[in-house]
Amino acid sequence: MQGRVTDAEDELAELEPKRKQAKKEINDAGRKKHEVFEVTYALKNAMGTPDVYDSGQIIANAKKWADDLIAREDENARQKAENDRRARLIADKANKSMSC
Repeated sequence: MQGRVTDAEDELAELEPKRKQAKKEINDAGRKKHEVFEVTYALKNAMGTPDVYDSGQIIANAKKWADDLIAREDENARQKAENDRRARLIADKANKSMSC
């Protein structure tokens, strides 16, 4: 009887590291699944949900989203340049009026 108990304890001791490794792999897979979900959710919000779920439609939506982003950045840059130009004009007028 004592031999069986010892054998069972030895077997449990052998299985414990394998159980810990399996638990770690399950947790890692859960984290990866969550990361994929977050990216998918962000893409759906950013690009809209395509009517047809094929790679061509998704790529077209991603390109449109990127083009829209570039256009917004270009407009922001244009507005910043215009604001800088106006600020220089105001500063020049202020300098001229102070020197008079």
